[in-house]
Amino acid sequence: MSTPRRMSLQNHVLNPVVGRVLRSPLHRLLSGGVALITVTGRRTGRSYTLPVMYARGEDGLHVLVGRHARKTWWHNVRTPAPVRLLIGRQEVEGTAELLDGPQAVAARRNYLARFPQAAREVGEDTPVIRIRPRPEPRSDAPPYQHVVVSRFGGPEVLELAEAPRPEPGPGEARIKVVAAGVSFTDVLMREGAYPGGPRPPFTPGYDVVGTVDALGPETGGAVPGDLVAALTVHGGYAEYVCVPVSGLVPVPAGVDPAEAVCLPLTYVTAYQLLRRVARVRPGERVLVHGAAGAVGIALLQLGRAAGLEMYGTATADQAGLVAELEATPIDYRAGDVVARVRSATGGGVDAVLDGIGGAVALRSYRALRRGGRLVLFGHYAALRDGRRDLRRTAGFYAAGAAVLAASLLPGGRRVRTYRIARLRDRRPDLYRHDLEHLFALLVQGRISPRVAARLPLKEARGAHERIGREAVTGRQVLMP
Repeated sequence: MSTPRRMSLQNHVLNPVVGRVLRSPLHRLLSGGVALITVTGRRTGRSYTLPVMYARGEDGLHVLVGRHARKTWWHNVRTPAPVRLLIGRQEVEGTAELLDGPQAVAARRNYLARFPQAAREVGEDTPVIRIRPRPEPRSDAPPYQHVVVSRFGGPEVLELAEAPRPEPGPGEARIKVVAAGVSFTDVLMREGAYPGGPRPPFTPGYDVVGTVDALGPETGGAVPGDLVAALTVHGGYAEYVCVPVSGLVPVPAGVDPAEAVCLPLTYVTAYQLLRRVARVRPGERVLVHGAAGAVGIALLQLGRAAGLEMYGTATADQAGLVAELEATPIDYRAGDVVARVRSATGGGVDAVLDGIGGAVALRSYRALRRGGRLVLFGHYAALRDGRRDLRRTAGFYAAGAAVLAASLLPGGRRVRTYRIARLRDRRPDLYRHDLEHLFALLVQGRISPRVAARLPLKEARGAHERIGREAVTGRQVLMP
C-alpha cells in the first residue's frame, strides 16, 4: 500500500454519527479491522460514508459484503469505481472492484483467516470487493485545468483551477477531454438543487468526448488514442478526467466531437424517454415541453423519425424552430395550453414528456387522453432565473406527488419518472446499445445535434449564465 495521505473529510461525511467516530480516537482502536469507506453514488455523484471490515491481501484490501441482498452501496462498485478509505484516521484513495473466480475464493479464505468469527455469514456467493490504492500524481506531472464549484450558488462560484494531472486507477482510463457538454443538470448541481448531487468542491460536467490518454494498472478494453464518449455525471469540465473503462463507448471516425458530445446525455435521454419509458408507437401524438431546448430538439427529431405526431411548447420566437422540425408549436405564454392541445388532437395526446415539472406537470396530466402516459424527467421548475428557489422547489415536489397520486385513480392515465444515470446503472447494456445506435444515426445524417456554442473552459460561467436567462437554443459545448 502507498503511504496514506491526510485529507479533510468535512465535505464527504454525511452521517453525523459516522463523522464523530471518524474524528475520534476510537476509530484508531478499530482500524485494525474496521475502516470507514466513502463510496460515490454512480447515479448522483453524492458520496456517503459507512464502516466496513477488511482484511489485507497481497493485492490490496478485501472487503466482504455480508447480507449483500439488503445493501445498496456495493452496487456502485461492481464495476471499478473510486472510493476513499479511512484507516487509523488517515485516508487512502483507491479503486474498488468486484472480484470473481479464483481471486474471490482466495480473498474469502484470506478474510476468514483474519476474521474466523465471520464464518457463519460468509458463503460461496458472498461478494468480495478489492480496494487498491489510486496512484499518486507523478511529481513531474504537468498541471491541468478544470472548473471547480467552490460552493453552492450562482454562476460566480465556477472557478478555473489547476491541479497535477490525475493518474488512472485499476480499471480506469484517463481521458484527454476534447468536448464537454454543458447541461441544465450541471446548473442544478451547482445550485445544490439536484437530488443526491455532489457536494462542493467538485467539477461539473455530465458527459464528455475525448481521447484515451493512459490506462490504469491491469486495465484492458481500451487503446490509447481511441476517441470515446462517457457519461461522467460530474467531472467533465476539465482537460483530463479518469473514468471506468467499462463506461466508455467508441465514437465513430469522422464525427464532429462537439456534435458527438450531445449524444451521451441529451440524445440518449430523448431516445430512452420515447422508446424505453413512454414506449411510443408510430402514429401516436406526443407533447414535448421545452421543445426548443437541447433535449426537446432531440425528442422532436427522434419522434419525427419514429413516425409520431409531435407537439412542442415554446415561446413565439422559437415557434419557427419547432415547425422546422415538423412539429406543431404551442406558445405556452399565450392562453390555455391544455385547451389548445385538446382542441388540436381531439381529446388529448398519447404521451407527454415533461422536463419542467411543477405546475406544468399538472397541466401535462390534464393534456393526456384516457390511457395516456406522462413521463417526468426534469427539474426546471425548481429554479427561478437559473437560481435555486425554495418556494418553487416545494411546489415542484408537491406537484410531482399530486400527479403520481392521481395516476393511481381510475382513469387510465399513467405517470412515470426517469433519470438517465439510474437506467444506465441498472441496464448498462441498454445504455451502450442506445448510444451506439444513436452514433449510427448521426453518421447516417438522420439526426443533427444543434450546437449552440463552442467555448473554452474559462467560459463555463458565461455558459451557465445563458442557461439561466433561457438564452440557449441547443447545446453549449466546452472544448478544452
